Amino acid sequence: GHLYSSWYRGGVMVHDLTDPSNPERVRYFRRSSTTSFWTAQLAAPGEAVVASSRANPSDPSAPGRLYTFPDVSRETPTESPASAGGTTAGATPAEAAGDQPTPDGTDAVQTGGATDGNGPGFGVTGAFAALVLALAALVARRR
Repeated sequence: GHLYSSWYRGGVMVHDLTDPSNPERVRYFRRSSTTSFWTAQLAAPGEAVVASSRANPSDPSAPGRLYTFPDVSRETPTESPASAGGTTAGATPAEAAGDQPTPDGTDAVQTGGATDGNGPGFGVTGAFAALVLALAALVARRR
């Protein structure tokens, strides 16, 4: 499985927990100068991750924001000629491209890897509710 986490000014991360003794970071977004993430949730497996930034550290009067990021790619079983009719998991696009985690810095975006949608969290319903609340707050501010 995978862990979706937020670290306030430390960004949003996705870790592959296939080997719990050696978690691997497969996705990372950090923009410390303008974000302070409160939560990160998987909205749709293989499609989107939703994260809320509660504040803009460089502008205290700015409202919080809701961010969406593409989820990491899913492995798709593909038939291999050597498997004599069996299937083998193909490499993810990130593995094929050789993506590596981005070194920690002030601002970073790193993508790649594979994930599944199992695990705790608010899921699609929570992400949708957050989106509705964010849009309602935006409409109320503009009046």
